[in-house]
Amino acid sequence: MKKVTWNIFLTTVFLIVTVIVLLIGSYYKTLNKKALDEKQYNEVAAAITDKFHALVEEKKSNTLTIGFSFLQNPIVYSAIQKRQNIQKTLNRFSVELAQETNFKNVWFKLLDAKGVVLSRSWSNEVGDIEEDFEEIQSLSNAKVMVRVGSNDLIIRGVIPVFSPLGEKIGFLETITHFNSIAKRIQKDGFEPLIIVDKRYKERLHNTLSGVFTQDYYIANISVDSAILEYVKAKKVSSMVDNPKNYRVDREADYFIVSHTILGAKEVVV
Repeated sequence: MKKVTWNIFLTTVFLIVTVIVLLIGSYYKTLNKKALDEKQYNEVAAAITDKFHALVEEKKSNTLTIGFSFLQNPIVYSAIQKRQNIQKTLNRFSVELAQETNFKNVWFKLLDAKGVVLSRSWSNEVGDIEEDFEEIQSLSNAKVMVRVGSNDLIIRGVIPVFSPLGEKIGFLETITHFNSIAKRIQKDGFEPLIIVDKRYKERLHNTLSGVFTQDYYIANISVDSAILEYVKAKKVSSMVDNPKNYRVDREADYFIVSHTILGAKEVVV
């Protein structure tokens, strides 16, 4: 039976409240179209989504680990206790992580117990109330979540900080992004495109990638232009509104896998 080279267009859709993350892959080599039945399609789709989910879980764990490590620095505790802006210290640690480890674009934020921003690693802006503070204000233990911030789709690790007497005095937030996950997927032969639902367009400003299409935000920085054009032509909404976890576009030679997870207030991510 004749073998063909068949691009498989893998889309992993993450729905976090109303956030859509579209993962597009390509270049599954020498697949036999006729030999694949529905069971095999599902097996391929499951393998891809399991891999992506594992990478997200790993990144979430690493995000909290970085936060706990940084909290050991007495300067951080002192800044929260004394309500100081230590932007230069936060930024320096972020830069050192980028230079000495594989963790790029790690951001830090300090809050007081009422959600007032005391310090940001990436900006000198302080004094505003943390977005969605109601989600974390009652935390007594660390929590990590995926959410849409004002600049990007982020993984947000929140660690409550307590005084020696047990009084909650504030929070340390560690923020990471999806670009490293996208790069690891690329190494496996897939081309990712991470998309945030268009209803978040007004929230997003000064975004990390600066790319929007049909009012959907493209979160990963390095995007394959051919894949982006394909999605534009097919329309983003049609790409994610898929009752199955996969679809086949034989004309374009793409296999599209969809995966949806609920997060934020629905379930723990």
